[in-house]
Amino acid sequence: MGFGCSGCLFFVVELIGLWFCRRPWQPTFKTEWQTIKSYFQFGKFHLIAINITLLLDTFDDFWVGTFLGSNPLGFYSKAYEFARYPRGVVADPISRVAFPIFARFQTDRYLLSRTFFQASSILVRVGFGLAGVFAFVAPEFIRLFLGSKWLPMQLTFQLMIVYTLLDPLLLMIRQLFLANGKPKILARIQLWQMLFFLPAVIIFSRFWAIEGVALAADLMLMLGFLLVLPALRQTVDFSLQQLVAVPLLALILSWVGGAFIIRWLPEGHTAVILVQKGLTMTLIYAGILLLLEHKQIIESTRTIKQLLHQ
Repeated sequence: MGFGCSGCLFFVVELIGLWFCRRPWQPTFKTEWQTIKSYFQFGKFHLIAINITLLLDTFDDFWVGTFLGSNPLGFYSKAYEFARYPRGVVADPISRVAFPIFARFQTDRYLLSRTFFQASSILVRVGFGLAGVFAFVAPEFIRLFLGSKWLPMQLTFQLMIVYTLLDPLLLMIRQLFLANGKPKILARIQLWQMLFFLPAVIIFSRFWAIEGVALAADLMLMLGFLLVLPALRQTVDFSLQQLVAVPLLALILSWVGGAFIIRWLPEGHTAVILVQKGLTMTLIYAGILLLLEHKQIIESTRTIKQLLHQ
């Protein structure tokens, strides 16, 4: 109650100060129906997209907990939580910074395309590296920080690598469409994702338990990515090959090279193995990126700094 009252008091004081010190608008009795209609259209589709997103985020947990049991739900929920770490660490901060920039450049296709590509380029390269390293050290990470009783979730988490790679990029695309007033596209794509995901979870879980649910989540993200590409190309100009080819190659080579090198290192404590595996894969991944596209990395970093400064 105290927090609510203080919040209301703060709002009233802020409103009074804003109104008398710097009045944002002059109230009139004129109704701009076209503006109201545009807001309603935007909000209607945005509301649909938000509710479908909520369903997609919770249906798999509901189904696993209801029909597979509490133990599988615990393993699946923890694997899903790990799979979303790159989004929370990398994608959320970058997309929040990019959103107002996308809105500012929505009438300038060149600047909008450049901003989207540079921001997405950094997101993909950092996100792919984090996801790959995290999946690579999953056995040691689980043993060290969660305990051996959580090892049954390892395969589920590693199967969700596709989800981990695509989810941050789709978040950036979602911000682009919202900033450009196109929530209808998101609502339509998420509707198709829902129509696929719900029966896929039911069918896949019957045959492969929580691993099947993880595969359903991967395929749902892949479907959304394929469906959004045509609309994305109508909004911005970009090269999908330039965006993901090199980091995907670096991810595969670092995983293979890391697995080969680790075989020749001496056995040690779980923490030592975790550090060895993490450093080995990180160095290989970063080395390949710097070797193949150091100029692009420098340009992307410079562009983002300039946009943030502006």
